[in-house]
Amino acid sequence: MTRCLIFIIAALIVPLGLAMAAANGSIVVRPSKLEVTGNPGEIIHREFTIINQSADTLNLALRFEDLAVAENPLDGAALAEDRPPVFPLTPYLSATRRNFTLPPSGQVVVPITIDLPTEMFPGGFYGAAVFSITGTNRGVFDTRVVTRLAPLLFLRVKVPVIEAGKLL
Repeated sequence: MTRCLIFIIAALIVPLGLAMAAANGSIVVRPSKLEVTGNPGEIIHREFTIINQSADTLNLALRFEDLAVAENPLDGAALAEDRPPVFPLTPYLSATRRNFTLPPSGQVVVPITIDLPTEMFPGGFYGAAVFSITGTNRGVFDTRVVTRLAPLLFLRVKVPVIEAGKLL
């Protein structure tokens, strides 16, 4: 009897929670990271898709940021902001469109370009595509909330090398 009651309650509550989540909506950026391998002098084209699953019109602004070591080294990497970057990627990134409006239940594809100079040295370069998202509706106290979604960008630059090793 107790199991049956728990099942009935769960069957009623779970759909209610899903309906509330769908009503609140969400914002999706795909993919959440890009891992790219390229050669010096190569131009690489990739894209992000942003999906507005909310009932609000959203304003989006794109900017690129490098990654840096976090203030606490145990925390890994963070957006560079005012810290010196580790192997910066932003000098090689561009996008034709950086500001756009996304209607309710709409989606947009944002192409980006990675332009590698011919004199580039091999190794890894790291950054993020930061999408700052604001709704067009203002809050009760005339406030505006800004959401930042930052898919990561990892670039590996290859050059002809001989990879070999032997154990002593």
